[in-house]
Amino acid sequence: RREAMPFETWLKHSKTSKDPRKDLLSINKLCFPAVAMMEDNTCPSVDVSSPRTREEQDWSVNLDASQLAEYILQDLHDCYYTPRFKYVASPILEVVVSPIGVQSIEVQGDSIKGEVYVDASGTGRVLVGAIGALVEDQSHRFINDRAIYGTVPCAHKINHVRSLTATSGWIWEIPLQHETSVGYVYSSKFISEEDAVIELEKEYPDIVGTKLIPFSPDQVPMPWTKNVVALGVAQGFIDPLAANVLLQTKTHIQALIRELHSPALGYVSAAKFNKACNDHREAITSFVELHYRGCVRRD
Repeated sequence: RREAMPFETWLKHSKTSKDPRKDLLSINKLCFPAVAMMEDNTCPSVDVSSPRTREEQDWSVNLDASQLAEYILQDLHDCYYTPRFKYVASPILEVVVSPIGVQSIEVQGDSIKGEVYVDASGTGRVLVGAIGALVEDQSHRFINDRAIYGTVPCAHKINHVRSLTATSGWIWEIPLQHETSVGYVYSSKFISEEDAVIELEKEYPDIVGTKLIPFSPDQVPMPWTKNVVALGVAQGFIDPLAANVLLQTKTHIQALIRELHSPALGYVSAAKFNKACNDHREAITSFVELHYRGCVRRD
């Protein structure tokens, strides 16, 4: 099985190699997503032996999240000869709690019981809220609290993400093969929803399906509380800038897997996981915060 290798590791190796043309492994062979996408002819091949600059070698891939979720779900059904996963398509009727956390999750016609529960319910925080885990407000660090988004046809052929300045925030523009996702992130203290829509439609006259996403910058300081582990947006969300929650989710899933495989699974694992998540999240938070506090523009 090919394992994904961080691009930074590859770049570091490329700088220390005495003979790049002979010593360097192709980045195509080091990154499983790149291998998969190149086999499907959906991304460019990167030849490390060519004398390119770092900027020319940097690239990323935009994925349709809903289609990716459908693919993963289908893959879970098809790729295993013996059932390893049980998929239940049902709303949660009740979360039964006990002194140690969640005792069971009641769904239609079934009761789901386990030792550790992962809350990936986004801002709803179904399990985190049920056990009364602490949630810290971060609005003193981040002022944006709304996002209006929609899609436009891919009439203009761009192959990279753009961030545009707006009167009361910023606009993302993310191209996919069949459409382009656009959204306006702003503070409701400085512009109304109606005016934000007008400004977004002025930039993209052919936008369709606009929706409002209100959010509150916050975080769960103890993402592993009792027997519930918060991941993704359920663990915290500050601002969509740089899609920081994607990196946060990936890194924290890896941290959780390490602790679940630890022979000392329990309070020690929870404490180690919480510290790792908090250190990583604070680094990301400071990185995003610097974009706002370090900006000298006043227009």
